[in-house]
Amino acid sequence: MIAEAFQKLKTNLELNDTFNVLIQQRHNAVRSVIENNMGTVNTKLIGSLQRQTRIQPKQGGNFDIDILVILGSFYNWLPSGAPGGVTPSAAMQTLHGAVNESDRYSAMGPQQDQPTVSFEYKDGTKVEFVPAYIDQIGQSANGITHSPKGRAYWIPKNGQWVLADYDHDAAHITTANDNSDGYLIPAIKMLKAVKREHFSTMDSFHLELVVAEWIPAIVAWRKKNSMAISYPALITDFFKYSKDSLAKQMQVPGSHTPHVALDTITHGAVSKKFDDIKVFCEAIEAKSDTEKMKSWRILFGEAFPTQV
Repeated sequence: MIAEAFQKLKTNLELNDTFNVLIQQRHNAVRSVIENNMGTVNTKLIGSLQRQTRIQPKQGGNFDIDILVILGSFYNWLPSGAPGGVTPSAAMQTLHGAVNESDRYSAMGPQQDQPTVSFEYKDGTKVEFVPAYIDQIGQSANGITHSPKGRAYWIPKNGQWVLADYDHDAAHITTANDNSDGYLIPAIKMLKAVKREHFSTMDSFHLELVVAEWIPAIVAWRKKNSMAISYPALITDFFKYSKDSLAKQMQVPGSHTPHVALDTITHGAVSKKFDDIKVFCEAIEAKSDTEKMKSWRILFGEAFPTQV
């Protein structure tokens, strides 16, 4: 019964066909508008949609579609104010202007908030564009070098250009999922459902990094010790062992994307939740199947089935 319930949870957290169609339709529509007003540009889905870790929103919940708009490449840094350079604000304005050229999207009131230009549909779907230039420089403006060239993207943030390694980060999640026998991505989605219910102040990408550090290790440890691998065991082990990672700066290995970290207040609150959930999960094992179902639903919320 419990194994079947977790398989149903896994299915319930997958984006349904309606959302998948919606994502493609709106991606194609806004890309056409941008290309009509800017010429041919490359766009791609980023964020949890690119990493395939997005979960089905709750009934009536909002849904974000993050789209990278690649405006070109950077080959060198120019002194501040030098002619011919591209400033973060100029890139934002260029993209904002292209969106505003469309009567349809202009009526939605596109807003600039680095690094995004965003607008919202009447159904609550929010589209966020991120202007980007492919890094062909290999160093930051302050001279710090990085490699390889041609992989990461310069995006505007807080009035500066910062690197975002979207493709590398997504590839890391895919590889880690393969190395954990396909358990990682479903576990990320399940733990995002727990986050949504119990510690929503933690950034989703930050949680993904912690999960990607621990679930492959837990799977490997269980295999090495000839222990059964199941989603209830993985979830319980995650909360049993991972709390110390909340105090660390987290970053995909080898990534140019800046690290993420919890502030002091959030760290304290989330750490307490991890302790509470660990105790909660460990107590479930001794319960009857009926009581287990009720307990897991408390943890995961409405995505966990009431019966199978």
